[in-house]
Amino acid sequence: MKIFLKTLSCFLLLLLAVYGLTYGRFLYKMNSYSLEIPKEKTVLLIGESQSQAAVDDSKIQNLYNSSQAQDRYLSMYCRLKALLDVNSQIDTVIISLTPHSINRGKDDFWTMGGYIRQNVQTYGALLGLEEWMLMFRHAPELTLAEIVTPLRYYWEVDETYMSKYGSFSAADYCALQANIDEGATSLKVFPSFGNSVSLRYLDKMIKLCEERDIKVIALNTPVYQAWKYEEPQYYYDYLSQTYPDLELWDYLDADIPDDYRRDINHLNKKGAEWFTKEIIDRLVLSNKDIN
Repeated sequence: MKIFLKTLSCFLLLLLAVYGLTYGRFLYKMNSYSLEIPKEKTVLLIGESQSQAAVDDSKIQNLYNSSQAQDRYLSMYCRLKALLDVNSQIDTVIISLTPHSINRGKDDFWTMGGYIRQNVQTYGALLGLEEWMLMFRHAPELTLAEIVTPLRYYWEVDETYMSKYGSFSAADYCALQANIDEGATSLKVFPSFGNSVSLRYLDKMIKLCEERDIKVIALNTPVYQAWKYEEPQYYYDYLSQTYPDLELWDYLDADIPDDYRRDINHLNKKGAEWFTKEIIDRLVLSNKDIN
């Protein structure tokens, strides 16, 4: 029996070492890719799927869109810090800040494996000790499970992973009516997860920019009949009470044709063409040279 236990212990230690070395190699390779952006890109847009689908940065010489679908402010903060560390030319950060991104149930992040997976597998190289401890404290089983994901996932890392750090991506279709028919505009009953973590990391993002003397602008994108389900009053009250001096580019209730929308929350390519021109105009008004 003792021999069996000893053999089993050695096997488990060996397995743990192999996983540790493989994941370490993964983090090393992820860190080996540069996060430098073109020097003319002095305006950084960071957010989740709403801003990812709305602003075509190839049309704006001085703006870089680092938005990623299903992202949260925790990983956004880590990505923002990494980008600012290697891109000293950035003097303005536009944060996608919508009713959807700060709603009362936004900390569903800690209860849904998909978000833990995105943090560990995509942003593991950027997470600090505070973020790792937070994940282990709130979702230890999910976090550990993602770390020991089958080795084949971590073995090959290439440049395509960098696209997961954010880029413009818009769909060329309109599914608004189907989205409405599915009940997407119904008032949601928010779960009891709260949004304290999301709001904490939003604040860390804003303070990080202030510490580096970088201008911060909040941006919301058009939402179809947001008042039905997005709690816009909670959103506006929170911003006015917490960040009274924060500049807000407010397009929540923008009057646009339905065929500009992918669904109730997102624009499609046609909508992105219109919205990108709006952002260009706002940058001009803000005295940002777009050449």
